[in-house]
Amino acid sequence: MIIIIGRIISYLPLRIPKMCYNTAKKGLLPMMPELEVVTLDEIQNEIANELGVMLYFSGIHCNVCHALRPKVKALFDEHFPEIKQRYIDAENSPEVAAHYNVFAVPTMIVFMDRREFAREGRAVSLVQLREKLQRPYGMMTE
Repeated sequence: MIIIIGRIISYLPLRIPKMCYNTAKKGLLPMMPELEVVTLDEIQNEIANELGVMLYFSGIHCNVCHALRPKVKALFDEHFPEIKQRYIDAENSPEVAAHYNVFAVPTMIVFMDRREFAREGRAVSLVQLREKLQRPYGMMTE
């Protein structure tokens, strides 16, 4: 936005949030991925009862988390559909984050057969993660 006052030109940055259409709430909302606030019991029950669980710890103010999340979701939807995906707000679920020793976001923890199988944080290589999970996932789903 340019404001002209006399002969002085002032440039004011406009901060317009990105908008997306949210079908659940019927309208335009600021683009922000939905993060879950969960309890430790919920997560432990899922890990005990599911073939596999991927916990993606994120934060509302984490730009890397927002950029990485769609890529992680696409990877798991395409290559590992039997692994349940949980996107957890680490700021509002501190008990869960502390239990799994998550001190930075984004952190991704993959559980298979009730055990922690993979942990990735900060700089995540999705290619390496896929390669690491392919063989054990294939053996578990056969």
